[in-house]
Amino acid sequence: MLQEIPYWWHDALPTLGARKAVESNCDVVIIGAGYTGLSAAIELARSGKSVQVFDRGIAGAGASSMNGGILSGNLRLGLKASMDAYGEEVGLAFYNEGIVAREAFREFAKLEAIDCDLKYNGRFTGAMTAKDFEAMKRAATFENDALGTNIRILERINQNEIIGSNIYHGGILRDDIGSIHPAKFFQGLLRVAIDAGVIIHENTSVTDISGQFLIQILHNRSIGKIKCKNVIVATNGYGDNSNGWLRRRVVPITSRMIATNIISPDIISKLMPKMGTFGEARYLARYYRPSPDGTRILLGGRDVLAGNNPNGAVKKLTDNLITIFPELREIGVQYHWSGQVAFTRDEMPSLFEKNGIIYVCGYCGSGTIWAPWLGRKAAHMIMENKKKYTVFLRQPPKAIPMYYGWPWFLPFVIAWFGLWDWIKGR
Repeated sequence: MLQEIPYWWHDALPTLGARKAVESNCDVVIIGAGYTGLSAAIELARSGKSVQVFDRGIAGAGASSMNGGILSGNLRLGLKASMDAYGEEVGLAFYNEGIVAREAFREFAKLEAIDCDLKYNGRFTGAMTAKDFEAMKRAATFENDALGTNIRILERINQNEIIGSNIYHGGILRDDIGSIHPAKFFQGLLRVAIDAGVIIHENTSVTDISGQFLIQILHNRSIGKIKCKNVIVATNGYGDNSNGWLRRRVVPITSRMIATNIISPDIISKLMPKMGTFGEARYLARYYRPSPDGTRILLGGRDVLAGNNPNGAVKKLTDNLITIFPELREIGVQYHWSGQVAFTRDEMPSLFEKNGIIYVCGYCGSGTIWAPWLGRKAAHMIMENKKKYTVFLRQPPKAIPMYYGWPWFLPFVIAWFGLWDWIKGR
């Protein structure tokens, strides 16, 4: 029977535990209790700051516990395109920081003893056409030469060592990209934050930020006010209408996932011999992986709904899975869920300041790495730690024309990219 809940919650349901009263004064207020907000809060609390985190929903119940758990740290622009757009020095810096951010994630999970099924079995990105494969080879060679990385190029004849599917025309393998159980990681992050003295408030909306700084909150129809010295907004794809300026700059996009029924170990090992994670070189790419215990396959993609029909989304994602692995035709799906990723106009992770408020957003579907990393960088801005500079600290993203919070244009954008994938034979 299909369950409309994240598969991850079966093992790690987001729950805060004991609540604490709201304090009327603190050093820092953080809005958003996901990877970003809690990572910032931990750094600040450990530096001696008093920190309160507010979330209008359940802490961690957004993308932080619903994502695919793939530690890619990808950027939408390839390295060469990034260097062309931002200059050689800055373009290289974006990618070098991604390498550092991935290693920082590993070190943090180990240091804090977070049991999140962290594994490094590699990530394979498949080419949908022979032409795409040639472009991937050029890009991988350029990146290896520029950054000293070890991206492996797999010809089609050799890809079966990684994936038991013939749909791809070869691909690239990244051994430095791992995977986690995202809800377990959030539970560990929450534990670390509470141990550090962070106070977290669920189901509490921040409805106004005024003065320098007077925060108005709403909880159970009761209005309260908090005085603080600094504010971090870490809502990413889950912002509300209380901040119209931000809403014009951040576009939430629904990402949906399915998890199959239990699959026999023999089939899993045939389809995914190295038990790694997978992506595709196309505009409307699918991403997929085995469950941490190796008993299911999880697959996701950007919103595939025609209208507002979750059953249609499940069918579409299931059809996609069967296209890749025809052997799964009779397996069926047990879990389906959706969360929000966020894009800015330049499609780059963004850390910026406006009127003294620090904002972190726009991970473009790669928040498992960028959210904890840039959350800590936001904290360093308050701590005035200039040695921990980030190249992602930039000017605020530009507003999107004719957009005021409702992404009316997304169906057209998705259709447009789908058309281009079809034209290119993907």
